[in-house]
Amino acid sequence: MTEVRRDPADLEIPTDTEPGSMGRLFLFLLPLLLVVPFDPFWPDFERARRALFLVVTGLYLVTAFRGPARGPSKLFAPLLGLPVLSLVSGIWAWDFLACFESGSYYLALALIPILVPQGRAALRPLGMGVCLALVVTSSYGIAQYLGFDFPAGYTSPQEPVSTLGNRNVAAEWTTMAAPLALFAGTLPGMLSLLLAEVYLWFNGGRAALLGFHLCLLFLIWKPWAVGLETRARPLLASLLAISLVLGTWTQRHRFLPAEPEVKVASTAIPAEAIQATQDRAAQGPFVRAGDTLAVRLLIYRRALDMGLEALPMGVGAGNFRVRFPRYRSPEEIQISSLDGQLVTRVTTAHNDLLQIFTELGIAGLSFLVFFAFLMGRELRSSGIGSLAIASLLAFLPLVLTRAPLGNASAALCFLLAIQLSLRPEAARPWCRFPKAVLPLLGLLLLYPGITALVGELQAARFVRAQNLAKQTPEQDPAFETRLLAALGAIDDAVGWDPLESDWRLMRAQVLHRNSLHLSSNPRLGRSDPAMARQRYWNRSAIEDLSQVLSRRQYEYQALAELGWIGLRDFHWAPGPFWLDVRNSGRKAISNLLQIYPGHPEGIRIQAGYLRLKKALTGLNEKAGSKAFLEGHAACLAILERDPMNYTALLLAIQYALKTGQIQAALQNLEKLGSKKILLQVLSTVRKKSGTAQGQSILELLKAEQQLMKLGRKLFPQAVEFRQD
Repeated sequence: MTEVRRDPADLEIPTDTEPGSMGRLFLFLLPLLLVVPFDPFWPDFERARRALFLVVTGLYLVTAFRGPARGPSKLFAPLLGLPVLSLVSGIWAWDFLACFESGSYYLALALIPILVPQGRAALRPLGMGVCLALVVTSSYGIAQYLGFDFPAGYTSPQEPVSTLGNRNVAAEWTTMAAPLALFAGTLPGMLSLLLAEVYLWFNGGRAALLGFHLCLLFLIWKPWAVGLETRARPLLASLLAISLVLGTWTQRHRFLPAEPEVKVASTAIPAEAIQATQDRAAQGPFVRAGDTLAVRLLIYRRALDMGLEALPMGVGAGNFRVRFPRYRSPEEIQISSLDGQLVTRVTTAHNDLLQIFTELGIAGLSFLVFFAFLMGRELRSSGIGSLAIASLLAFLPLVLTRAPLGNASAALCFLLAIQLSLRPEAARPWCRFPKAVLPLLGLLLLYPGITALVGELQAARFVRAQNLAKQTPEQDPAFETRLLAALGAIDDAVGWDPLESDWRLMRAQVLHRNSLHLSSNPRLGRSDPAMARQRYWNRSAIEDLSQVLSRRQYEYQALAELGWIGLRDFHWAPGPFWLDVRNSGRKAISNLLQIYPGHPEGIRIQAGYLRLKKALTGLNEKAGSKAFLEGHAACLAILERDPMNYTALLLAIQYALKTGQIQAALQNLEKLGSKKILLQVLSTVRKKSGTAQGQSILELLKAEQQLMKLGRKLFPQAVEFRQD
C-alpha cells in the first residue's frame, strides 16, 4: 500500500481538539450565511455582508460560544490594534460613526481566530460549509452568464455577479474559498473547484484568476496541504488544463449585451447602487482592461497623496470615501465616467495596504506590516502549514489590486486558513481574556451589525416601493400612496441605521421629489394644506442634506440635491431662511464643480443659477432695457427646461405684469396655483388702477376681472374672489 506523503508541518497540527456541536454548526453555517442569502435591491451588498458577519459572530459569542476564554496567538495579536486604532481615530475623523462601524468590523475579524477550535477536526465542518456555499454561488453566477435572469432586474443580462451583487467581490470570495472547499472531501471538493474555475473565467476578474491559479499550482505540488493524497495530483492538473481551454474559449465566444447599460434601481441611491451590481457594467471580461488599469494607477497615486497629507494618523477609519473626492484627478474622472456619461464615486483605494495607510496612518500600516513579518517568521520556522501558503498565494494578487479586507467572506476565508494551519506552539494564546469579555464584545458587534443589516433591508424595501411608484401613472390615485410608502420605508432606514448617511440623502431626494409632484398636481398642489406640506418636506430635505454634508462634505449627490432645492424652491416662504437656501445651493454647486469639474448635473444646475441671477437682476431694470430683456429671456429659458420651477414662475409673472402681458401672467398664475400669490397680484393691480389715468384704467380693470375669474376657477370656495 502506497504511503501518503504529508507536509511535516501539517503532521504537527493537533487532531484531537474536537469542536462541540455548536462549534461545528457555527463553522458549517458561517460561510453559507455570509454569501448565500441576499436581497437583489440591497444598495450596498458589501456592507450588508459585513453586517451579516457582525450579527452571526456576535450572536455566537453571546449565546453559543463555550470555548476557553483565550486570547489571540502572537501571530494575530497585531490585528487587535486595528479596531482600537479605528475607534481612537474618530477623535480627528470627519465621520466618527464610520470609524465606529469600521472598528466593529475589524474587531470581528480579529476575534475569528479565537472562536475557531484548533486542529483538523474543525476543518471538516468548515470545508463542507465552504464547499456548499461555493457550489451555490458559482452555479448561480454561471447561470447568470448564460442568460438566467432571476430575480428579474437584479443585474444586467449576462452579468455574473452571483449572490454577492458585484463581479469583483464574487470573484474574491470564489478564489479564497477554493482551498478550504477541498476539506469537504475529494469528490465534492473537486466539483466545487471545477465550478469555481468555470465561473471565474466567465466572471473575468483578472486578480482573482491569477490568485486562483497560483493556489492551484501550489496544490498540484503539495496536495496534502488541503488533506488530499498525492494521487489527487492528476485531478488538480486536469483542472489546470481545463482552465487553459476555457480561458481561450471565453476570449473568443463570450456573451456580450448589445449596449453597455447601467441599471440603477432608484436615482436616490447615490453611489453603491451604481457600482454594487455594475462594477464593469455590461462589458466582457477582457473589455477596457487598459482603462481599468489606468484608473487604478491614478487612484493609487492620488490616494498616496492623501495619505501623505494626513500623516501620521490618517483620515480616520472608514473615512477614505469621505475625503477622497477632493483628491480625484480630472483624468481619472474622465476615464471612469466614460467621458461624462456616468457619475462615479471612488469608495476604496483598491489596495488594502494603501487603504489602511490613508485611513489609519503609519500606526495602522505598522500593524499589518508586523502581522506580515510574524507570518513570514512562522513560515521560515515551519510553524505554519502549507494551507496558509496556498491561501496566501490566492490572497496576494487581491490585496494589491482590490480591497478584500472589506469583503467579509474573502477576509474570513483567509484568516480561517491561517489559523487552522498553525502548529501547537504557534497557536498558543498570547494572552487570556476574562470570561465575561467575549460576550460583551459580542454585544458590541451586534449593535452595528443589526442596525446596518436592518438599514439595508429597509432601503431595499424603499427601492421596491420606488420602482412600483414608477410603474404607476401619475394620474392614478395609487401613485401618491406608493410615494408615501417609499417615504415610510426610507424613514425606517434612517431610524434604524444612523451609521449610514446615505439613507438621509435618499430621504432628502424623496422628500424633494414628492414636493415637486405635489406642486405639479392640479388637484392637490393649489390648496393651502398642500403648500404647507411642500414647505415642510423641503425644510426636512434641507435638514437631511445638512446632516449628510456635516459628515461627508464632498458627497456629490448631496451637493447636487441642495443645489436643485436652492434653484427651484427658495421662494417658498418669505424671510431669510429661503434666501439662505438659495445661497447655500449656489455654494454647494460651486463646491461640487470644484471637486468634480465635469459633473453633468452640476453643470446644468450652475447654468440654471446663472440664468436665475440674470433674471433677478433684469427684473430691477427699466422695462425694455437690454438688461431687462436679457433677464426676461433667461427666465423663459428656465421655464423651457423646467416648466414647473416655482421661482421662475414667480419671476415670469412679474416680468409679464411689467410688460403688460396680462395673458402670460394669467397662464403662469394658473400653473403656480397659489392663492396667496394670486391675491398679491390682484392687490397690486387694484393699487395701480387707483392711480392710473386714461386707457390704462380700462386695461387694469379688465385685468382685475380676469384675475377674479381665475381665482373663482382655481378656488371656487374662496370668498375673496366672489363678486358682490
